[in-house]
Amino acid sequence: MDDSNISFTNTDNISLGPIATINDLLQVRDVLVKKESDDILLFNSVFQPDDTILKNALIQWATIGFPHQYVLLSVQMNPPPTCSDGQIRNFYFYSLYLAKLEDMSSLLSTLNIRVAGMIFDFTLTDTNTLNLIVSKA
Repeated sequence: MDDSNISFTNTDNISLGPIATINDLLQVRDVLVKKESDDILLFNSVFQPDDTILKNALIQWATIGFPHQYVLLSVQMNPPPTCSDGQIRNFYFYSLYLAKLEDMSSLLSTLNIRVAGMIFDFTLTDTNTLNLIVSKA
């Protein structure tokens, strides 16, 4: 068969140009990197708060009588469909990816060292909210 006589007809008037260019891909990646940078700041505001923010939140907890598993701080984030490294992650694993952690235990340990007589933990919600909770030890 002689392939030189084969022709394709574009009956739908669809552009047969490139589906993506390097510039397109770089722009998408830049948007993802920016989102991840913004989300890292949000994550750190809860799980690596400065002393003043943490102390003020703990004082608020004290003023209401130290309820068990009190939501001290929280953050809501929506992971992108695909992260800048090309991986697809659910909310929990996206949070770990942002924090460069394998699990939350080391981060919680770091927070627990900063206080006495109380213990930190975290909860996740189905609305992509990550809560830092505190209880009396």
